[in-house]
Amino acid sequence: MKSIPTSEISRYCDRRSLVSVERARIDSNAVHGFIIDFDEDWILLQHVYDFFIDGWVLLRRSPITKISSKATDSFHKRLLEEEGKLSKVNFTERIPSGGVPELLKDFDASRVVILEEETEEEDMFYLGLVRGLDEDDFIRVLSVSGVGEFDDEETLVALEDLTSISYDKNYTLHYQRFLDRQ
Repeated sequence: MKSIPTSEISRYCDRRSLVSVERARIDSNAVHGFIIDFDEDWILLQHVYDFFIDGWVLLRRSPITKISSKATDSFHKRLLEEEGKLSKVNFTERIPSGGVPELLKDFDASRVVILEEETEEEDMFYLGLVRGLDEDDFIRVLSVSGVGEFDDEETLVALEDLTSISYDKNYTLHYQRFLDRQ
């Protein structure tokens, strides 16, 4: 699959464009946000959902089929600015110099994360706490169920199979606050 050229990603990042990111094989819905940073494997988006700045999404570049900033995206950016929400976008955040592996090694153990994995057999979605990254690039995740209960054992997720990592989103923060109260 042909990847999105770095020059195109850089242009959207430099212009601080609100973009729609399509991953046709993974999801029929686009992911919306501002490209804050990127490296050869990942794009870091300040996620935008229903006119709210909604945390962070790291998207693996290889499954991305299209990035665009159409008239609707420009209009939505203008609405965010008029509502005073554009100032909440953190354009200074960066992917660590060691990439996503470094991010996951140093990930706050109390921060709830969503990991999406795609393998030949199936696609998986994990909601939970990152417990570390092994030398073999397997992420140890303590999964949380939909009713706020932890699995008995950690799950190993291969870094190479991840297609997205989300955190500090409205969804994950509700779980995080619940877990903090326990």
